[in-house]
Amino acid sequence: MSSITEYLDPFFDLMGNEDRRIIVFSLHGSEYIRHHETDDPPPTGCLKTSEIGRIIEKDRSSTLYHLGKLEEGGLIERFSRLQKGQAVLMWKITKKWLEFVDEFNLDSIIREYLKERYPNLYINQ
Repeated sequence: MSSITEYLDPFFDLMGNEDRRIIVFSLHGSEYIRHHETDDPPPTGCLKTSEIGRIIEKDRSSTLYHLGKLEEGGLIERFSRLQKGQAVLMWKITKKWLEFVDEFNLDSIIREYLKERYPNLYINQ
């Protein structure tokens, strides 16, 4: 690695936007928050595009824009999941994001943020 700023700049560029921070924090901590629409919740760490849109209070176009930026940066990735016989676009955090969180010991900070932001939805574990 050539320098710490070269390593961190892409993270800070992406995370400088509040909607993108909320998205990755919500994906990271989705196991601690009840924001699934069905009785068949997705795997831990995954959310549907529509759920993310509700979280950041943006329309589908804006939501997909921010998801695309985070995906380009390698912090999240998309996949499809069958739900009631139809493919649904889902999103999850990547190993790159998890390594960043681990390196800076951010998990507990993100959990506290989610607990404050979603007090009625937070699942105490």
